[in-house]
Amino acid sequence: MSTILNRAKNALADLPESDQAELVTTLERSAAERKLKAMIAEGVAAIDAGKTRPLDIERIIKDAHTAHASSA
Repeated sequence: MSTILNRAKNALADLPESDQAELVTTLERSAAERKLKAMIAEGVAAIDAGKTRPLDIERIIKDAHTAHASSA
């Protein structure tokens, strides 16, 4: 991986700083999207395998109200 990172670093070094920033932002966004997709896939696999339980929405709302009331 260090060879790839060095190649990327060298390629970026020749570009104006604004282009560097734009490319880094694009790379960060791409990495975040891949991570999110992996997390979604993991969640779907857990659901498919029966490793989840139904949400108790009434309990979630009650807990949120309790937390909000105690923080006010």
